[in-house]
Amino acid sequence: MGNKKVLRKFYDARAKSEQEKHLSYVHPDCTFQIIGTDKLGEFTKRWIGKEEIEKAATMLFAAWDLSQLKIVTQHHSKDTIYVHRRGDVIFIPDGSRIEDTQVVDKLTFKDDLIVEYLQFVDTFAVNEFMTKKNSKKKATK
Repeated sequence: MGNKKVLRKFYDARAKSEQEKHLSYVHPDCTFQIIGTDKLGEFTKRWIGKEEIEKAATMLFAAWDLSQLKIVTQHHSKDTIYVHRRGDVIFIPDGSRIEDTQVVDKLTFKDDLIVEYLQFVDTFAVNEFMTKKNSKKKATK
């Protein structure tokens, strides 16, 4: 299929919250990690293998709508594609959003599937956002 086509289909499936289709583009030996501080716990854990990545996807798909992220630039280097995306990220449980955020993804391919997926986000902003969410929950109890 080719790495560029896989990438488009992978992001399209994520934007449409089609988890099973999204995961069909992941190699069985894939690793996934959102790079950042350990303060975010499982959010920045390194997930290894398809079974673990399915768990991570279930957690992330339930919490975050990435449909408003648009590709700004892409850079291709052999079997790796670097993608810069920008837009709002919606927190599904309450519809609130992290506005105008930027994400950089590093995706490495093997056999036309993603074998490594590293995502670079502003973990400080995510931590601040989630801290506010948690403090509001505690205040309403």
